Amino acid sequence: MSSHKFSTLTKNLFLMHFVVIIFGFTGILGKLITLNAIPLVFWRTLIGGVAIYIWLKLRGKVSKKSFKELAQISFVGLLVAIHWSTFFASIKASNVSVALTMLALSPMFVGFLEPLIFRRKLDWRELLVAFIVLLGVATIFSFDTTYHEGIILGIISAFFAS
Repeated sequence: MSSHKFSTLTKNLFLMHFVVIIFGFTGILGKLITLNAIPLVFWRTLIGGVAIYIWLKLRGKVSKKSFKELAQISFVGLLVAIHWSTFFASIKASNVSVALTMLALSPMFVGFLEPLIFRRKLDWRELLVAFIVLLGVATIFSFDTTYHEGIILGIISAFFAS
């Protein structure tokens, strides 16, 4: 393997681990912050949006958008807001590990939504994997009725994340 490929691989692995750590801290901070889910998402989004706008403005990358583009961006923003609101509500209703475990259902929802959106046939292997994933999650949480609200909110969060 050339040193260029190795350094790219090393860099990508480092970035992946960094993102996993940051994502894990998002849940922990969500549990520690006393704000409810919706105000937490509002402030998080506002601060992030302003920071990104300033960064793009400084780089000269701010461009005018058509109404259609703004509507599409707003729709995606709404989906992400619902995802984050239900994710943080899941953390508040249960704990970080429940919310993150439920978030792992996102790929299963992608497997179901992708054929609908792109009008392709559902692959039986996707159904098999979805069944196995559901069996695993059901096994993990079937013995504890304490976290039902957090589990339901986490599943909704995973759906909107997909």
